[in-house]
Amino acid sequence: MPPTPRLSILDFPPEITAAIFVHCVADRPFFGPTKLPWLSQHEAPLLLGRICRQWRDVALSTPELWNSIEVECPYFVEDIVPALDRWLLRSGNSPLTIDLQYRVHPDTSSDGILRLLKRHAHQLQTVTLHIPVEDVDNFERVVGPFPALRKLALFSLRLSASFELEHKISAFSIAPELRDVHFKSGFSPANITMPWSQLTTFRADTIPTSQFLRVLAQAPNLVSCQHTIYHATNIVVPVPPLLRLRKLAILGIVPSTDLLAQLTTPALVRLEVNSLELDRWAAFITRSGCALEHLAVDTTDWTAAMYTDALTIVPSVTELLGRRAGPSFYILFGLLNDSPHFLPNLKRFSEDCEYCSIARWPALRDGVTACEMLLAMLESRRRSVQNARLERFDLVTTAGLVGSAEHLRRLNALVDDGMTIDVEGSKSWGR
Repeated sequence: MPPTPRLSILDFPPEITAAIFVHCVADRPFFGPTKLPWLSQHEAPLLLGRICRQWRDVALSTPELWNSIEVECPYFVEDIVPALDRWLLRSGNSPLTIDLQYRVHPDTSSDGILRLLKRHAHQLQTVTLHIPVEDVDNFERVVGPFPALRKLALFSLRLSASFELEHKISAFSIAPELRDVHFKSGFSPANITMPWSQLTTFRADTIPTSQFLRVLAQAPNLVSCQHTIYHATNIVVPVPPLLRLRKLAILGIVPSTDLLAQLTTPALVRLEVNSLELDRWAAFITRSGCALEHLAVDTTDWTAAMYTDALTIVPSVTELLGRRAGPSFYILFGLLNDSPHFLPNLKRFSEDCEYCSIARWPALRDGVTACEMLLAMLESRRRSVQNARLERFDLVTTAGLVGSAEHLRRLNALVDDGMTIDVEGSKSWGR
């Protein structure tokens, strides 16, 4: 029998080699947080062209390898323009994803990089720009239209959280496909001309809440929204009901209900908030009439009454995440165990008690007692015939839960029944 011929990767047809290259670069486990390729000869796709002439020919003729890039240039931004220009030209007419961060040295100019962006404006689809303060005026030279732009993130560098840029920006006023916008550090929506009404996703960090509300008032098609609040505001901005909003996250150090008091969201199903003020919370739920399914909330200072009153009015919740739970969080275990009509649809339940020491639990100084309460709740909710069965439970704690052999047997029985349980931080209980 003749020997089977041995093939090497160099024997693959060019289209197969190209597909392998694209797949490997798309995986990108070695890249940074953005998962985009870098302008580096030590990383793909530039590295692929250094292996052999055949690989170089394949890489240079595959536009999909060059349609995304992350560039971070500390000061001499003009130095990277020629290499970036060659990279983008290799993308052909493919839609582009660019994450660009640059600063301007006193002896240099950003004219070249801005001209390059303008030249490829028709291809830009996903753009993240970290713009230096001193270059915001020059950025107006990148005038659209941007016919393919769908996702835009604007960050300004070297600004405090309380500083607000007064520069007017109209570069993105013509972007018919724009749906997703993220502002951070000083950009004021009031000074930016943008097609707000067509947005479906909006995220704003470190901008005044009044500015955030003004965007909501102009964006009736929002589906997902996030705002980080650092400063309280008494300014009331009329916002029409957001009829399509399904996901809302209000983070930061100011109570979320200060903002919720000005919103009506009948389609909301996912809500992430920090601290709540009960009266405003109840008014928001009643006014909106929404059927929440996912609720994540900080419960640091919650009392037994807060757990009862705040959660009884959202019976539709199927997933509950309690963050930074306070010393009374174990009360929730009792409510879930004793009250079948309390959160009757709950299927997934997580508690983060990492910073709540057992020394602060007057009723739970005995770790065995804590285990017993926890297991009783899990068994009750898993075996319920009246309500939804609990499918998953996650607990992060430093409380030192002490599980006896009997506790572990009951825990394993729940797992054998199909329940997913993850207890982290305990010396006796693991995953």
